[in-house]
Amino acid sequence: MRYCVRHRLILRKDARPPTEVMVIFVDQHKEQYGVKPICKQIQIAPASYYEHKARERDPDRLPDRIKRDKELESDIQRVWKNN
Repeated sequence: MRYCVRHRLILRKDARPPTEVMVIFVDQHKEQYGVKPICKQIQIAPASYYEHKARERDPDRLPDRIKRDKELESDIQRVWKNN
């Protein structure tokens, strides 16, 4: 297993990083190399990158599950702190 200090993630040895981590990597290097060549090398579809960026700009595009999780987040934190 590997531990990503920056994103506080534990990854299996053969696991791919989460999409969020790959999108951050693309953002950091897209000026120098471009989105499509980076996506090809890290094996992520450019459409996945662009969809992730669109969801950052417009939260209405998020899946229903994620929207519901965000609604419940404050309740979960409250219960956790009171326990």
